[in-house]
Amino acid sequence: MGLATQADIASPDLDQFIAAWERFGRAARRAHGRANQATGASLTHAQYLLVERLLDEPPTAVCQLAEAADVAQPTATRMLAGLERDGVVRRRADADDRRVALMELTPDGLDLVAGKRAQIMEVRRQIFASIPEPQRADAGELLHRLAVAMEQL
Repeated sequence: MGLATQADIASPDLDQFIAAWERFGRAARRAHGRANQATGASLTHAQYLLVERLLDEPPTAVCQLAEAADVAQPTATRMLAGLERDGVVRRRADADDRRVALMELTPDGLDLVAGKRAQIMEVRRQIFASIPEPQRADAGELLHRLAVAMEQL
């Protein structure tokens, strides 16, 4: 099933969708900012997205972390260098290919990233709980469809 064209969509529905999309985007950005302020977090959301995979798959190559976070490898390398200076991650060479840098969380980094994950999951649970129960399954399906549509653009 392809994407609908503008001619296929009634204008009032499109206008309502656009307004809701913009409200959602602004609310998501504000929520990220509030979460960082509330915890005094030394880990930004972008940094979290880069290293959260290390909770489940340590150690991981820089290129894989960059791909998972959808950032360019040089950007990931710079971000990881800062996190390494802050004691969140440590770098080591791959035993099979010394040109490959593997990253893993330090004990402090593990606490920080696991805490951030728990905080994010709690916010997601609260958002899910705010959806009326009969609409919860539809909300998940709609988010999935939106993600697929965005990937196709």
